Amino acid sequence: MTPETEKRYQQLANHFYTTKLLERPLSTSAILKALAESAQDYRPNTFRKLKNAISFDVRARGYAGAAEKILRFVNPVTAPQSTMKPKAKLKLVKSVSEDEFEKLLEHFQKAECYDEFCALVIVWYLGVRPCEMRAIHIIEGRFHIRGAKQSHEGTRGADRVLEIDDEHIRDVVEEAITLLKNSARSIGAIRDCFRKQCRSLWPRRKRHPTMKSFRHQFGSNLKISGRAPDVIAYMMGHQSTRSIEKYGDARKGFSGKLGLKAAPYHQELSSVRTPARCKTPMLHRLSGVQHVPAAHEKAPQKLS
Repeated sequence: MTPETEKRYQQLANHFYTTKLLERPLSTSAILKALAESAQDYRPNTFRKLKNAISFDVRARGYAGAAEKILRFVNPVTAPQSTMKPKAKLKLVKSVSEDEFEKLLEHFQKAECYDEFCALVIVWYLGVRPCEMRAIHIIEGRFHIRGAKQSHEGTRGADRVLEIDDEHIRDVVEEAITLLKNSARSIGAIRDCFRKQCRSLWPRRKRHPTMKSFRHQFGSNLKISGRAPDVIAYMMGHQSTRSIEKYGDARKGFSGKLGLKAAPYHQELSSVRTPARCKTPMLHRLSGVQHVPAAHEKAPQKLS
């Protein structure tokens, strides 16, 4: 887990204690009771994230047993045979054109939103999650991304290494990463300003793109490029090819704009799982291209 994620988790937990526990003392029973009472205030995904945040905070305080109880707590809204109505999901913009990308870059520059400008460049060309942006290391022109997603067992998600062929694009992305790392603002603050500026740029729209929208577009671009499902999962930082079913639509992607090499070295794909019940054949039908490893994708030979 990155320091940025840890900080965000602590903020979520503290906000919950302040707004939901009220005058009740901080205890396992009080937390579980407050979670049950406020379950309908959160969307299922947000509730799950909140549980993880509280569990992390409680574990950090030295109460491992209590942290496990909180993690095992079942959301009463989504529990089997529950009659409680879940809070409606927000409809996410999942497709962003290249023209919209360029307009937003120009808008950020005019508004002097330089952190948001850098974040947009990074997510457009590398497709990373916001919490991963400051955990990118550049070694010999390759972008080493430390995965932030955790599995159900609590292990960190797929790390990956991406390469950009275009030298100009690579330099721009490297500079954006460096500038964002040197910024004192939190990723949460940058993400909030990102949304606000999108609403300012497109005031008549009912829905506006977020950083996640550009990650979805990155997935769409990968799908139409003809890359194999395990390669797409790896490049997006997924542990399973099943996850890529939720990200991007090949019909909305455009190839030739990423500047990324076709695939990483094959030994780095070994951690990606391909479940038996996975819709990977659909990806090949949509792309219309069978993946063939290029010369630079082959594993390098060890020097004797």
